[in-house]
Amino acid sequence: WRAYSPRQQDEDKRKDGITAGRIYLCDRIDFEVQDLFTHILLHETIHFVDDESKERNIQDAPNGYREGAFKLTHAQRMHNSDNYALFASHVAFGRARLVASQPTLAPVIPPDLP
Repeated sequence: WRAYSPRQQDEDKRKDGITAGRIYLCDRIDFEVQDLFTHILLHETIHFVDDESKERNIQDAPNGYREGAFKLTHAQRMHNSDNYALFASHVAFGRARLVASQPTLAPVIPPDLP
C-alpha cells in the first residue's frame, strides 16, 4: 500500500493503535512522482469522508485501481474513490501530466481530451 484510510466500522476489531480518524501514508508513497502522490491523497481523502453507509459507501474498483475505474458502470462510478480522484486529477493536471504520472491510463483517457 502507498496510503490507506481505515474504516470506522472495523475500529473495535483493531488492536494495533490504527484509527479511522487518520489517513496513513506508507513507505511506498515516498517513491511516487508528485502528481501521482497528489492523486493518491485525493483518493484516500475521498475514502476518509465516506460515511460508510450502504447507500453512500465509497469503494475501490474491483478490477484494479485507476484503469479499473473506467470499466465500472455509471452507478458503480458514483461509489468509486478513483473515479473522483481521476476527475479531479484530470481537471487539475490535464491529460498529459495525468498520463505521465500514471502511464497505464494512456489507453483509457481519450487523446482528444486536454
